[in-house]
Amino acid sequence: SPGAEAMGSREVLGQAARLASSGLLLQVLFRVITFVLNAFVLRFLSKEIVGIVNVRLTLLYSTTIFLAREAFRRACLSGGPQR
Repeated sequence: SPGAEAMGSREVLGQAARLASSGLLLQVLFRVITFVLNAFVLRFLSKEIVGIVNVRLTLLYSTTIFLAREAFRRACLSGGPQR
């Protein structure tokens, strides 16, 4: 019946609105937590330590991305003409 369809679509819309609002709330909460952690780190650590950690994390990130891409590239090339 048409009434049941309208009721079902309302429930779906209500659930979607609740999910969207909770997702937005979580995003704001995580940004606040990140801001507080960054402020804490910058207040209690010296610039030299933050710089060294930043360089090492950048190197780790670059190495990880390179290894993942290289493995994927080799896997794609090893298939031969049948793939």
